[in-house]
Amino acid sequence: MGDLLRLPTAGRPEEDWAELHAHSAFSFLRGASRPEDLVAEAARLGIGVLAVTDRDGLHAARRLHAAARDHGIGTVHGAELTLGEPALGTPVVLARSVEGFRLLSSVITDAQLAGSKNAPVYDLDAVARAAAAGHWAVLPGCPPPGTDRCDVAAVAHRLARLTDVFGTSGTHAELVDHRLPEDSVAADAMWVAARRAGVPVVATGAVHYAAPRQARVAQALTALRRRETLDRAAGHLMAAPTAHLRPRAERAAFLSRYPGVADTTVALGRSCVIARG
Repeated sequence: MGDLLRLPTAGRPEEDWAELHAHSAFSFLRGASRPEDLVAEAARLGIGVLAVTDRDGLHAARRLHAAARDHGIGTVHGAELTLGEPALGTPVVLARSVEGFRLLSSVITDAQLAGSKNAPVYDLDAVARAAAAGHWAVLPGCPPPGTDRCDVAAVAHRLARLTDVFGTSGTHAELVDHRLPEDSVAADAMWVAARRAGVPVVATGAVHYAAPRQARVAQALTALRRRETLDRAAGHLMAAPTAHLRPRAERAAFLSRYPGVADTTVALGRSCVIARG
């Protein structure tokens, strides 16, 4: 990991924010921004901790760390894993230590070697053994296509399956707000399901690009991934240009409905910054 970043100095509690789920351009045809662009925008917005969680890889780690060091932002290294089981979806795994980073790198490497290009094959038993070491925090991640985000029973089942593999102590529920009508109902379902599963709750932006101006690029990448024109892919594109970095102040109304979530999010983010002594 090289020279490791110091923990960021905490700002005022009502302004502190940690974005724990963001894709960079290293998420092939999914993320639209370079790690440096994500860091620069996070710095502009006053976000103190930033996680880059690319799909099945840690390719952005070094560039993220270098850019964040220049801006004084705490970095969290993680990945969104394609586990191959619908109930598990693509959970986000965040390394909470150097050992956690090593374990995550190891399971990703093994999966890439066992699979084919863009189609890794994870050994769930090996993933569970790595998780048992206690060096990871896990979020549900982006829901698979066709997932009913608003059905409490379905969401609770997914959280239960995640705790089967990753353990209760490391698993967190995740509220995502893209300012879409469905997000409010989906967040309520996740909130109730988390209470049933007995896991803490955090909020993320499920970020796919740094700023609103890059939304059109993200749409084009989605269409390219589907090998369709923008018109034909319209039903599969994000409904609004809102999957970008946003500060805590812009989330205030959403977060106010879920007591403690904002502070839990910031605390988890800060606990995952690997710091120098």
